[in-house]
Amino acid sequence: YEFSVGGGLTSFATLFPALSVGGDDNQNGRSNFLDYALGADPTAPDEPAITPSISGSQVTFTYRGGTSDVTPVYKKSSTLSGWTTMQPGVDYNVISSSTVGDRIIVTLGLITTPGLNPRLFFVQEFPEP
Repeated sequence: YEFSVGGGLTSFATLFPALSVGGDDNQNGRSNFLDYALGADPTAPDEPAITPSISGSQVTFTYRGGTSDVTPVYKKSSTLSGWTTMQPGVDYNVISSSTVGDRIIVTLGLITTPGLNPRLFFVQEFPEP
């Protein structure tokens, strides 16, 4: 985990005071805040290690740990519109969570009912400060 001076949690404003939250300083198509929330440097070239992955009924996401302003929200959709917030214990269970540097890697086990679940799309969102 990263900590700011004084032992508190870090934030986007602390680590990148000169950047705007909605800007895209590294021009990778993601906002500065999204790069930061995913555990990447918003001023550095794109990092493929922050890309989500899916394997069977497990989805793996990455996000920045040790912060006061990063809270992942997981959503699903069968049409890429009308996203629904997923509920732990109803839509997924956390299979594993580990910390690598300042990143948290979490694997969700999707709760499905064979033959009753449509093809779904998943997204990890971060409310901006």
